[in-house]
Amino acid sequence: MKKTYYFGATITIYCLEILLATLVKDLGIVFQFAAAISGSSIQFIWPGYFFLHSERKFGTQNDWNTRKTTRIMAWAYVIAGLILLVSLLIGTVYNIIKNI
Repeated sequence: MKKTYYFGATITIYCLEILLATLVKDLGIVFQFAAAISGSSIQFIWPGYFFLHSERKFGTQNDWNTRKTTRIMAWAYVIAGLILLVSLLIGTVYNIIKNI
C-alpha cells in the first residue's frame, strides 16, 4: 500500500471521528450502532461465511456432496445474521427518531 493512501485514509478516519464526536450528544447511540453491527456479524455472519468459503476452497467433491445440510445451515446463519443486522439498525434509528 502506498504511504499516501495509508496516511490519507488515517487522516480521513480521524477527521470523521472528530466530526462525529462533536455532533453526537449521546454516546449510547454510537454504542447501539456498534453493537448492532459487530454483534450480528461476529455471532452469525462471519462463522457462516468462513465455513462456506473454507469448504469452497479446501473441500473435495466428496465433501461437497455429503455436507449439503451443513452448507444449508451455514447459509441460514448468514441470512439470520443479515436479518438481525437490519432489524437492529432499524430499531436503533427508530429509537433516535422517537427521542428527537
